[in-house]
Amino acid sequence: MADSTIVATESADISAPTDTQEEPPSEKERYWSAVRANPCDFDSWTYLMQVVESEDNIESVREAFEAFLERYPYCFGYWKKLADMELRHSGASAANAIYRRGFEAVSLSVDLWLHYLDFAQNYLYRMELGPPSVEKMQGLYEEAIRTAGLEFRSDRLWENYLEWAMSQNNFALMRHIYDRLLAVPTQYYSKHFGQFREFVRLYPTNQIFSAEEYESLQGEVAGDAAAVTAAGGDVDAALKEKGVQRRQVIHQHAEDEVRKRWSYEENVKRPYFHVKPLEAFQLSNWRDYLDFEILQGNEERILVLFERCLIACALYEDYWIKYANYLESRRPEKVKDVYRRACTIHLRHKPNIHLTWALYEEATGSPDEAFRVLSNLLKSFPGLIAGRLQLINLERRRGNKDKAASLYEKAIESADSAEDCTFFSIQYATFLARVTGNRTKAKEVLKVALSKDSKNKRVYFQLLDFEMNERPVNELAVENVFSLALESDLLPSAKQELSQRHIIFLQQHGSDPVTLRKATLDHKEQYGSSAFTGRKRKGATTAAAANQQAAKVPRAAPENGAAAAA
Repeated sequence: MADSTIVATESADISAPTDTQEEPPSEKERYWSAVRANPCDFDSWTYLMQVVESEDNIESVREAFEAFLERYPYCFGYWKKLADMELRHSGASAANAIYRRGFEAVSLSVDLWLHYLDFAQNYLYRMELGPPSVEKMQGLYEEAIRTAGLEFRSDRLWENYLEWAMSQNNFALMRHIYDRLLAVPTQYYSKHFGQFREFVRLYPTNQIFSAEEYESLQGEVAGDAAAVTAAGGDVDAALKEKGVQRRQVIHQHAEDEVRKRWSYEENVKRPYFHVKPLEAFQLSNWRDYLDFEILQGNEERILVLFERCLIACALYEDYWIKYANYLESRRPEKVKDVYRRACTIHLRHKPNIHLTWALYEEATGSPDEAFRVLSNLLKSFPGLIAGRLQLINLERRRGNKDKAASLYEKAIESADSAEDCTFFSIQYATFLARVTGNRTKAKEVLKVALSKDSKNKRVYFQLLDFEMNERPVNELAVENVFSLALESDLLPSAKQELSQRHIIFLQQHGSDPVTLRKATLDHKEQYGSSAFTGRKRKGATTAAAANQQAAKVPRAAPENGAAAAA
């Protein structure tokens, strides 16, 4: 009875509400927690922004959208959404600032330009009547065309400009726009030529063509009776046809350029940014397309294609590095910006491109910037061996040997594992021996490493290498290392290799035949005569053959980590 009372009481305590019970987090708080825990959780970001949009609180919207766009600036739709919110809450000037920031991030977005041009016409310049507003709108259209007009899928932008020029009854401007558009290989190049022909047919000739061209066309028609006859005796129609024919050559060239690129463009299945991986064939297509465009040699088109590629391939470091390498010999002033965008925005967690950036900075005379890049990388990846080594060797190349030594010691102290500790110890010892000439300290570093990682054969081999490269060779010191290794807890295969090397050393440098004979007999007893070389070699199955092979073995193996200290 007592037991059932206790149970009942406990159950009542669990279910009963208390004044101190915490409220469950709101939907917005849950999504904020998710993206703070994992900033790469794209889905949680999108849900978060849906929630703050529904709240219609501009401060909450700004906080979420700004944080998202800092990480994913290629998502042009969210720049537009934020601009709309700013327009509703803060006015046209605030919205304009958002659009401008959006273009700094994704200037090739035709959709964003179209939204902005609509916004400018309906809000930004709505209160400005007359020529000033018209001039400003034309200036915006020209900016849009300069920035994104070479994009293969920029047809809607050109068409929008033509529609605006038509709304102004500015036929000369329309002809000027067509003259540029017809020379650009775009997706709907053929449609544009047909529309140009219709435009010329419908509107007054002297309002379409410039005064100089109009006069030139009149001269051509006056000397070509057949052209007038073909136009049914209509001189104006013949003149218009001449104007169209002049542009036929330009159109044909654009058609040839489109044909060259069509197969590449057909394989661009996802031209926009997304965090989902791209299929291998799309990645390969972008590489091939870039290589093709580079061979064509039109730098303006090459730069546009690289920027297009980076929108779709923003999370793939190879394309950023390819872009930087292309710019280095042509537009060196732009290289740093490419690395900055890659490393501080899109590829924060891809160490390789950070290392590449740092080496570029160092190689181009900015070692302090290289140090900054590597230091920031190591804050995010403190256990990154390649990053630590590059930072150390940066200081070594700058002549800061003490700083390099200090960084080695710090790396050893903070190593995540015994294996990493041993690795850095070998690197440090090599540095001390070969760069500073302090072989004594190098050996001390290795002995400390052995005390922590006694089963790592690389340390023994490195110690042997140092001792055997002393001049003259200290036989006793070498023998001490061999004894230490052969009496350790190393794997049998490692001991066999060391035993063989011990015999070779004694043959080449030993002064006591008794010691050599004992080492040889011990080896044969332990491993057999066929295992004398420590390797499987054809024709080395007898002791005599083993000795012949042993004579070919180098006296001392290369030092581990030598490349890193070079």
